[in-house]
Amino acid sequence: MGTKQINKALNSLTNSILNDIIEKIDKLEIDEKDKEKVKNSVKTYNKTKKRQPPKIPLEKQCTETCKSGMKCTVPMCYNKVCWAHMSKSQREEYRINKEIKVNKI
Repeated sequence: MGTKQINKALNSLTNSILNDIIEKIDKLEIDEKDKEKVKNSVKTYNKTKKRQPPKIPLEKQCTETCKSGMKCTVPMCYNKVCWAHMSKSQREEYRINKEIKVNKI
C-alpha cells in the first residue's frame, strides 16, 4: 500500500471519528453556546500537517531575474545560474562536467 492510499484511509478514518464525536456532542445536555464552541473546535481539528517548502539560502539561489521581473529563487547549479536560465552551451558544458564527476566515482 502506498503512502497516498494510507493517508486517504487515515483521513477517512479521522473524518468518521470526528463525525461520531459531533453526533455525541449533539446528544449532550449542555448549553447551545457551549455545544457550538466544542463543535467548532472539533471541526477545525487539523487532520494532516502541511509540508513547508525547503528554504534555500540567498547564497545558493540563482542570480538571474525572471521574465516577470522578480528575482529567481531556484537553487543554482552552474556558474551561479539555475537550469532554466542557462544557455544551450552552458547546459551541454554542465552535462559533460556532471558525467565526468559520475565516471570518477
